[in-house]
Amino acid sequence: MVDYPKDWREVDLINIANTFIGLVTTMTSNYTNDGAKLIRNQDIQNNKFIFKENIYLNREFAELNKSRMHKLGDVVTVHTGDIGTSAVIEESLVGSLGFATIVTRLDKKIADPYFISCYFNSQHYKEYVMSIMTGDGRNNLNMRDFNKTRLMLPSLPEQKAIAETLMAFDRHIENLERIIEKKKMICDGAVEDLMTGKERLDGFKGDWEDIIIGNLCYIVTKQTGFDYTNYIKESLKKSKTEMDIPFIQNKDFAIRQVNMNTDYYIPLNVAEKFPKILLDEKCLLISISGKVGNVGIYEQNKKAFLGGAICVLKFFDKEYIDWIMYYLSSKKGMENLVKNEKKSSHKNLTVSDIRKISIPIPHASERKATINILDKMIAEIQTLEKEKAKIEKIKAGAMDDLLTGRVRLI
Repeated sequence: MVDYPKDWREVDLINIANTFIGLVTTMTSNYTNDGAKLIRNQDIQNNKFIFKENIYLNREFAELNKSRMHKLGDVVTVHTGDIGTSAVIEESLVGSLGFATIVTRLDKKIADPYFISCYFNSQHYKEYVMSIMTGDGRNNLNMRDFNKTRLMLPSLPEQKAIAETLMAFDRHIENLERIIEKKKMICDGAVEDLMTGKERLDGFKGDWEDIIIGNLCYIVTKQTGFDYTNYIKESLKKSKTEMDIPFIQNKDFAIRQVNMNTDYYIPLNVAEKFPKILLDEKCLLISISGKVGNVGIYEQNKKAFLGGAICVLKFFDKEYIDWIMYYLSSKKGMENLVKNEKKSSHKNLTVSDIRKISIPIPHASERKATINILDKMIAEIQTLEKEKAKIEKIKAGAMDDLLTGRVRLI
């Protein structure tokens, strides 16, 4: 139970706003290259709109639905999907229309749109709407339930101060996202150029040698002769003790990052019965089903166990691991990796196909210098991602404090 400040007042949403649902009719015949912008549920993110696809409605159709056009300051909320997620209509989106979205048009003398949007995006409100959602298979926020929303409002100046503080976090996070995306593009370009020899570091010459992966390592999957179903699978558990180790799945690794807080764990004494798929040394992981072609290096100082849909490459000479990881993560390397994938209900690679892949490899000194440059790029990106995660965590705490009045700005 939250103990709100005595000068905050409880209000019903329907007493401070008009709410309505966006268009719910078929509109594809009215799509055009210019006209009224269409906002769909998937376009709404926390306090912002992100359009992966720009869709417009012809002006004649839009005019027929003028009463549902967005106005400045409208709060648009996800009706189906990530329910509750909201953003505010700014000048550039005035006159747009929503498709199956919820629109809240506030009395701005009482409530600040950005404060309300922050409130709708809070964990507290998300948990509330999840508890009342309807629908079969898809999260759906019923308008009747949405209109039952009650909230605590501070004074209008305090609402604005709270919203501005929280959105300052958003701006910082968005700036970090832009920097991270830019650096990832630069890194991807460097991987592509350096791993294929299109560009070479100063001072290095000479031909590269093509080496077959199967000559450098042995490759194993959990399907390779192990009694997985009857022995390993029944040993998996969702909670961890000191005697358990992580069960690595293909979503748990990428390049040099490995998630050790996994969905499942396995007792160490069970894992040690299968040393070939026990991860206890530096090795290469490749996803062979589902997320086909995901590549990463396991070099943790703790043991883990190989999960499904992954093969592990344990090298005779570990000096080759980093080069091959970067090569396979390049566009050219990925093409070589997946060119023989098996098409079925889902994509698959076989160990046999991976063994046959030929990798262009330079002299050890050039490998070392190239890997050092790429590692520095990856490390810089990871530092920025940690900074972003830290700011997101701080923002979550600030939301909880400011939206409940535990911390006051005015």
